[in-house]
Amino acid sequence: IPDEKFDKIKRRLLELNVISQVINDSTFPLDTAKRNCILLQVLSKLGIKYYALQRPFEYDYVVGLDITPTKTGASYVAGCAVMFDSHGYIRRTIPIDLEDQAGEKVDAKELFEKMVNLMERKYDMPITGKTMLFLRDGRFYPAEIEALNEIIRDYNIDLTIINIEKKHGFRFLSEGKTLPRKIYAKIGNDVYLLPHKLPFVKGTPIPIRLSGKRITAGGRLTEVEITKKDVEDIYCLTTINYATLYGMMKLPAPVHYAHQFVNALRKGWKVLNEEFLREGLLYFI
Repeated sequence: IPDEKFDKIKRRLLELNVISQVINDSTFPLDTAKRNCILLQVLSKLGIKYYALQRPFEYDYVVGLDITPTKTGASYVAGCAVMFDSHGYIRRTIPIDLEDQAGEKVDAKELFEKMVNLMERKYDMPITGKTMLFLRDGRFYPAEIEALNEIIRDYNIDLTIINIEKKHGFRFLSEGKTLPRKIYAKIGNDVYLLPHKLPFVKGTPIPIRLSGKRITAGGRLTEVEITKKDVEDIYCLTTINYATLYGMMKLPAPVHYAHQFVNALRKGWKVLNEEFLREGLLYFI
């Protein structure tokens, strides 16, 4: 099916509150790995939490963010947030719509105010006084960090933020056919993590870069070093990513889902039944 026609079919099904799973004929024949991947994607679309974290996190919530302002018809999608609890269960998927913005950049203060208001008032996820980890697809910009400082003061949040970057020039090289998984290298204040074991099929595996960690200190976000525990936390979050169980890059689940959520909204894949969002159904993977 051509992409344009497929998007229309997907949009129409969602308007009818029908969640679908499409299998590309290029994936056949289905081996065990592909069957398992498809099964887990179907379960996640039904809201079934198949995996949890190996250990509870110290954070009350872990939130994946993708901030990508996009005009879609009459609405303006500023970004998406996907909330997990301390055990790694998806609690809410939250689209963030704003009024028309000037230029390509989004008003960070308006965006984060809208996001926390949705969390607290619409989706019944109180954040006042909570400990939270925000993982950004890409990098937090200075205006976004300043806007978060205001959110910290207004809601008394103990917040930690980390950039999760896919595009960079660092690579792990090996003389063998495969690289061991769970390896990382720290260079300066950045960490390059390869959480998955991949064969050399299409070039050299690309690690994810962790950078720009900031924690709440004195009511503001202050930059600190990324610790070994941070790396372990990010690795744990990659293990509950249903969408890329056997992919060439494995991202932390909150970040990957937020990115796919934004892409779905760009295509007009928007659910009318908001209970899907309240229950954390991953209709977009």
